[in-house]
Amino acid sequence: MRSQNTPESELARQRFEALRAAAPQWIPGFELRFSDESAMMARLSRLMKPLLRLDLRQNFVALYPRVYFPNRAVIEAHPELAFKALAHELVHLWDMRQRRLRFAWGYLSPQLWALASLLALATPVCPWALLNLAWLLALAPWPAPWRVTAELRGYLMDASIQYWTTNTTPTPRALVSLFTGWSYYRMAWNGERIEQRFEEAYARLRRGELPCEDRNEVFDWVRRLLHEPSTQLEASNAVESVDDGAHPSAPPLDAGLGTN
Repeated sequence: MRSQNTPESELARQRFEALRAAAPQWIPGFELRFSDESAMMARLSRLMKPLLRLDLRQNFVALYPRVYFPNRAVIEAHPELAFKALAHELVHLWDMRQRRLRFAWGYLSPQLWALASLLALATPVCPWALLNLAWLLALAPWPAPWRVTAELRGYLMDASIQYWTTNTTPTPRALVSLFTGWSYYRMAWNGERIEQRFEEAYARLRRGELPCEDRNEVFDWVRRLLHEPSTQLEASNAVESVDDGAHPSAPPLDAGLGTN
């Protein structure tokens, strides 16, 4: 990837580094890692590919307390994308920290319920025990309302950044396919309701409010960073820079998966 050296790209890099430096304030033990350097992400990508029909290593992924970028080059080659992606994934990490195991359970449901089929192996051999295999039906692409809400919040960060920098918002219809398609295992069947929820959030943005009804400090900080860049960038420069993977580690609060 070729690095960009325009004033806009340099500002985007500064915003990215400011956000990266601030992340441990909300996410103890935060780390930024790279999927092409991670054996764990390679295994996870192979495991999830049949369901998601995509390579997780080519996407931005949040696994508490870490964010995985596809590679290091994306930061230099596409700093605007890197900034938006980090902000998007930090929304997921914030939600994971607030909701702990409830986030993981909700995000992976209803497909997670298929684990109950293992009861067929834990009970004595009899015809009734085999009924537990019916839980395997949960693996079908059923609607996943908690996953929809989590990803809606992530994509509202993308829309908010666009609004705060250009005073425009993405067309909701252009985003609906992300929710109704295979990127998130067809987590929504009602595209019109997704459009409505985006429009409601856009109305809050136009009123000068944050797009989500409940508080998420990442949104507030990103808005201030974009509106008062000099103050926030000076604050971030005062934070001692840390090499990749060298942030102090903290025990994970939960396990969750959020992809961009």
